[in-house]
Amino acid sequence: MIFSDEGALIATINVSDAAVTDLLDFRSSDSTHQLAIATADGAVTVWSTTSTSKNFKRQHQLQPPGPSTANCVAIMPGNRILVAGFTCGHVKVYSLERMEIFANIAAHARPVSTLSASKTRPLLVSGGEDSVVNIWNIAEDDITLSFSEKLEHTLVVGSSFFGEGDSSIALSAFDYDGIFVWPLPNS
Repeated sequence: MIFSDEGALIATINVSDAAVTDLLDFRSSDSTHQLAIATADGAVTVWSTTSTSKNFKRQHQLQPPGPSTANCVAIMPGNRILVAGFTCGHVKVYSLERMEIFANIAAHARPVSTLSASKTRPLLVSGGEDSVVNIWNIAEDDITLSFSEKLEHTLVVGSSFFGEGDSSIALSAFDYDGIFVWPLPNS
């Protein structure tokens, strides 16, 4: 669904035969408005549009439908790397310049439920139904796990970087009335 600035529904656009599980807006290197869309059939697709347009054009399917649902998507700083989390526990990393996958990380023992990319640093938080939170340093030539912690009896459902220079992360959990907060080391 697309809404006007006044909040009126402009259009409903069918982008998949499967349910859309997550989407995010970003600008490509040529400043084109794009949407990354994850779907329940496991597909991850990039669409182009204008900021107010109801005209969507499928640019590229980064991930064809498969046996695992694509739950969430995130875009790394610089808008050149897209990351998707799947119900199989994997995090897949795609080059938007080459329009191809370049890493498939067995990140969690259960479905990935949240991804959040820093706006200022090459860091990604992944959280899963396995109660684990991971912080990844992601670049096309190197991916490293820089932090991992298991939160006992807690289903991680949301994550966000915050603070000056994305100096901390916050996590939310299913049926929990607080948030978990970690400061990040300076780098």
